[in-house]
Amino acid sequence: MDIGRLFIDADAVIITEELKNREAQSGIVGRIGSTGSGTGAAVAARINREESLLFAKDLPELKPFVTHVPEMLRNALGQQERIIIEGTQGFGLSPLHARHYPYTTSRDTTAAAFLAETGLSPLDVDDVILTIRAFPIRVAGNSGPLAEEINWQIVTVEGGHSQQIEERTSVTKKSRRVARFDEKIVKQAIIANAPTRIVLNHIDYLHSNLTINKEAIEKFIHDVEYRIARKIDMFGYGPESNKLKRGVISNDR
Repeated sequence: MDIGRLFIDADAVIITEELKNREAQSGIVGRIGSTGSGTGAAVAARINREESLLFAKDLPELKPFVTHVPEMLRNALGQQERIIIEGTQGFGLSPLHARHYPYTTSRDTTAAAFLAETGLSPLDVDDVILTIRAFPIRVAGNSGPLAEEINWQIVTVEGGHSQQIEERTSVTKKSRRVARFDEKIVKQAIIANAPTRIVLNHIDYLHSNLTINKEAIEKFIHDVEYRIARKIDMFGYGPESNKLKRGVISNDR
């Protein structure tokens, strides 16, 4: 591994087997569909100021990667470098703003929260990108309400795909729940994040041949824009996007 490209903040919490066991024993996996990764237990332990908590700076094997990330980012900005901060999970899982508490993740999922965890200032931000999905998802199990829930077979058949489309979670490898587009959660996300740009991902799920089905895709995009009262600035076409002609779907529709 090139250690010159990987940096871990000294105060990042290490998720131990003991923390994973806490979640397993708490029943949270079955109760709200948590992945049981131990992240929530780690957050709780930090808030409780538990002395047994391990940090990245405590592990000798991580020493080559450990640094003071806020200082590193501040230096990068001072050199006019661009920084991308990628958030984790969706707005609808925020424990502070979700409408379906307690079916949430363990950390706030707003742009402001992501920024706060980096140690940078709100004044450093000049672009907030909100990424939404043509087909929203939730993890498997009892993970809370999901408006207009369908299944991956319907996505596959309606899109005319020759192979089964299905998403699995990176932690449990279980099949995710899926639904049709719902503007309500997107409108809430727009209010909380004030995005400068909106990206619509998974356009390729709509139809197997994006070129032939351009008209139907354009109609779907127009419908989404009408329902969220915002223009879509960018599109995600999926792994086959390199085979498409430029301008199949244009922002100048």
